[in-house]
Parts: sequence; structure tokens; C-alpha cells
Amino acid sequence: MSLAAEPEGSSEPAFTAPLLEAKGLSRAFGHLRAVDSVSFDLAPGEFLTVFGPNGAGKTTLLRMLGGGLQPTSGEVRIQGEALDAGEIAWRHRVGVLSHQSYLYGHLTAAENLRFFGTLYGLDDLGERIPERLARVDLLDRAGDPVRTYSRGMR
Repeated sequence: MSLAAEPEGSSEPAFTAPLLEAKGLSRAFGHLRAVDSVSFDLAPGEFLTVFGPNGAGKTTLLRMLGGGLQPTSGEVRIQGEALDAGEIAWRHRVGVLSHQSYLYGHLTAAENLRFFGTLYGLDDLGERIPERLARVDLLDRAGDPVRTYSRGMR
């Protein structure tokens, strides 16, 4: 999960609240309770590792933390603000990095970024895409289909 904690170039935290908070987070699907009252705080620089057996609710928890799934009860707060899964603006602040890539293998890296950037309503994609690819040392592979990338490159 990626969160913008402080302004670029700043050496001081821009807030005092925990970076990420889960308070009594629960999610039910009918009679099945996939996540049951999870609570924790994460400060900037701390990591969250979620592991457990299949069906334990790991993906459901991460989807709620990332704003992709509304909890049945409880709340997620980012820098003190309650996350609203229905608000598109939150998608500009939160990213989830999963072991499963959501990239389209037959598209190039640049095409994937253009597709998702358009989907999320981002501006200046003509400038942003090469900048972001250069930042992760993939500019020279921008035109290669993502299926040719290693797992780490994806």
C-alpha cells in the first residue's frame, strides 16, 4: 500500500496523526464474516504484513484499506481523515501493490499506464508516463509487452 505521507523534499512530517488507521474494521458477505473487528495504527515508515490461510480475509482487508471495498462496519483513516470508498479523490492518494499484477500482459508498460491514468482521470499523461517509467528504470522497456517483464518489473 502506498500513501503520500509528506510533501516531496520535506524532512519533517506534515501531520501528527497515524498515517493509516483501521478502527473496528469488519466486512460480511451475507452470513460469512470475512474480516472481524480489525484495529491497528501505522506510523510513517512502518510496514503492514498480512498473512494467513486461504479464505482468512487477507484480500478483503487490503481492499478495504485501499478504498476498493466498503466495510460493513468500522472505518479506515488516512492521515486522520476517514477514507470514503465511494470518493474518487481517494484513489489519487492510495495505491495497493499486490503479488498479483493487474497489468494487461498484451499491452506495453506505457499503454497500461495510459489506460489506468485515463481510467482515474489523471492529467498530463504524455509527460507523466515517461517520467514515472524513468523513475523506476523502465523507460527503455516502455514499448515492450508487460508479459515479457519479470515479476519484479511488473
